Amino acid sequence: MEGAPSKFGKEYYKLIKIGIAGQKIDDSQRRDANLVFVVDVSGSMGREDRLGAVRKSLRLLLDQLTPRDRVGIVAYGSTAFKILDPTSVNERETLIAAIEKLYPSGSTNAEAGIR
Repeated sequence: MEGAPSKFGKEYYKLIKIGIAGQKIDDSQRRDANLVFVVDVSGSMGREDRLGAVRKSLRLLLDQLTPRDRVGIVAYGSTAFKILDPTSVNERETLIAAIEKLYPSGSTNAEAGIR
């Protein structure tokens, strides 16, 4: 755990960071993953340090998955839309192309993305 004063109102706010580690599972015992990422692509995500960071994080995640795993992507701005049905990690080029299709547009409608 770490704690520090917040730069957003030092007099009133404190930040605390709590790290939690889950149970370690041997790769041979891990179940196949079927992950669907719901990504905010609203206009406020247009800065490279936002949507660009999401793209980079998703590409890094692909390196951690096994060929048995599947990844799907849903995006939302003003409305929600499917970018990619769950696809095997073996189809890396397809997954990367889908990640690169993420572009900022509209307002934030998180409810639509979750639905």
